[in-house]
Amino acid sequence: TVTIEAYVCPSIDLVVDVQAVSCTGDANGAAAVVINGGNDPYTVDWSTGAQTPEVEDLAPGDYDVTIVDAFNCAVSTTFSVGEPDPVSVQLNAQEDVSCPGGSNGSLTVAANGGTAPFSYDWSNGATGPQIEDLPTGIYSVTATDENGCQETLEATVEEVPDTEAPTLVVEAVSIELDGNGSAAITPS
Repeated sequence: TVTIEAYVCPSIDLVVDVQAVSCTGDANGAAAVVINGGNDPYTVDWSTGAQTPEVEDLAPGDYDVTIVDAFNCAVSTTFSVGEPDPVSVQLNAQEDVSCPGGSNGSLTVAANGGTAPFSYDWSNGATGPQIEDLPTGIYSVTATDENGCQETLEATVEEVPDTEAPTLVVEAVSIELDGNGSAAITPS
């Protein structure tokens, strides 16, 4: 009589520690496996073809990893490498210059997406989400998030067009009529 005992694989717990990409469109994500249970040594097979406990330079998307222990017991899992929303900048408020040659324009922007907080660098050297006391001209602002992701916006400060005709107020007027039907008006 031959007795055959089946080997029952011990439980293998597999955790994947995932690092998302820093900016939209980058391929700098990473993943590392943490293995508990099973029997050492382990082989690691990533869907990227790598066979190391850690992989780098991952683009956003779904990946698989399989761990096989010394007794051919295996466990697999799927994980996702994420990415932040793209950084975007919107013009929230714009004040044009109120009179020719003036410098009372202003621009206010707000950034979103990416990873807060944001810094703002303007083409005139100013920083922050708002610039004031501007003459007419084209200004650009670059918003940078915590990961160094950037987006640039350009805005133009113009002069407010003069829509009213000038008004002349005269308090005293002399009118002289000549014999030919012509009149001369003289403010006094």
